[in-house]
This record gives sequence, C-alpha cells and structure tokens, in this order.
Amino acid sequence: MKWVDYREKLGIGFSDPQKFQALKYLIMTEFDQIELTKDMFSGLGFILYYQMVGEHPHARYDYFSAEGVENSILDGDDVFDVISKHIALINTSKKIFHDPVVGECYKMLLLSFLERLNIPYTMATDDDGIFIFPKGVPEFDDALVSAPLDWLKDYPRTEKAWSKALRAYSEVTPKNANDVADLFRKSLETFFQEFFNTGDGRTLEKSKSDYGKYLKDNGVPGEVSNNLETLLQAYTNYMNNYAKHTDKAKLNVQEYLMYQTGNIIRLVIMLKEGEAE
Repeated sequence: MKWVDYREKLGIGFSDPQKFQALKYLIMTEFDQIELTKDMFSGLGFILYYQMVGEHPHARYDYFSAEGVENSILDGDDVFDVISKHIALINTSKKIFHDPVVGECYKMLLLSFLERLNIPYTMATDDDGIFIFPKGVPEFDDALVSAPLDWLKDYPRTEKAWSKALRAYSEVTPKNANDVADLFRKSLETFFQEFFNTGDGRTLEKSKSDYGKYLKDNGVPGEVSNNLETLLQAYTNYMNNYAKHTDKAKLNVQEYLMYQTGNIIRLVIMLKEGEAE
C-alpha cells in the first residue's frame, strides 16, 4: 500500500501542500541517486533548459552543476510548476547529458513519483518532446488520448492539431476553456479532411455524411451508425453554440470533449485497420 493511501486509511489524508513538499524531497533524492558530474553536462544544454523554463541562470544556481538545475526545479511555485520544470529537464536531456539514458531515468522516476503521491498528471509524447496533462481514467487516457498520437503518424496535420489541443488542455482554465474546446473541434475537423481527403476547406458539419457513409460501408449496423451520426451532430452543435461562434464553453465538459474527440478518431482508424486485415 502506498504511503498516501495508508494515511487515507487512517483518516489522516495527504494535503496538496504536503504532496508538494513530498514531491520536492523525492526530486532531491533523485538527483542524489543518479550520479552526475560536471563532465556529463553540456553548456548548450544548460542554455536550452533555462530558455525553456524562462529563467536566468542566477549565480546561486551554479550554472555548470547538477545543483543548478535541481535548485531551479525545486524553486517551483507549486506542484505543476515543479513538474513542468522537470519535463523541461527531460526534454533538454539529450543536449545536457552526454549519456541519453540519464534523461530516460529522469522520466521514469518522475512518473513513479506522480504515481506514489497520487498526483493526477500523466505524460504524452509528440515531435516536440514530452508534455503533461491532467490524468483521467487510465483506460481512457491510454486508448483515447495517448494512442491517437501514435496512430496519427499518417495524418501529420491532425497529429499537430491533436498535440496542440492536448497541450492546451494541460493548462485549461475558465478563461481559456473556449479556446481549448475549439482546438478539439479543429482536431476532429482536420482529421476528417485528411482521412476522407476532402481538402482543407471542408467543415466538420459537412463531414457528417462522409462519416456516416464510412461507418455503413464498413459494416457498422444501422442502429449503431445512426446513433454515432447523431452523437457527432450533437458534438458539432455544442462546438458551434458554445466554442466556435461564442464564448460559453465551460471547464466541466473539457474532459468529455477530449475523450469524445479521441473516441471518434479511434473508431475510424480501427475500422480502417479492419479493412487492411
């Protein structure tokens, strides 16, 4: 049983400030576990790290040492800030360390820390490196969020749009909820354009017939395909009425929009894989 869960069993709990402190202590021990010397560091790598996190390498950071990066990470204002800096270290690790294995070690350790402390963030990877987003249902995250990033290699415009939407979702707030929702809409619209080869100008609304026909052509029963078309219409109506043409999108449906977008993409690609088989 994890220590966090044990405390819950005792009725003590584990507050967010305590998780914040525990995460920082784990990172401190992490730097101690992985033996780093000055010879393993690259000056260019340091520059890239500090540029990524938007910091000036203050003198007390000791620019050319592991302590410098460690202090930078531990100076984060909250859990999200600390995690984000740690991700920056991982994404610049190929330039910082002569040994590429070190960066992978940092990635696996950070994942274990998040799991150990029940901090609800997970990771995904695109062409720009690793990024984090709020963790939902593990089965959904794997099948409907992470997996589409792998499947979309044949659809580069969609892959870029989906990654952009996921990155925006990782920092969603009441103020930008409208923009995030519209990015999910744009991801699905772009996918239909690429998959059905209809050109950049075809809107999501006009792709409904392509979607319905493809479902039926691939043997999806009418009772199911008609329901899926209706669901797509409801999705489109919401996007038009709350995100695309107005500014009324709320935080409480963002996760659903992410999963629903991934679900439609997953269904179409799985049907295509069935054709190939």
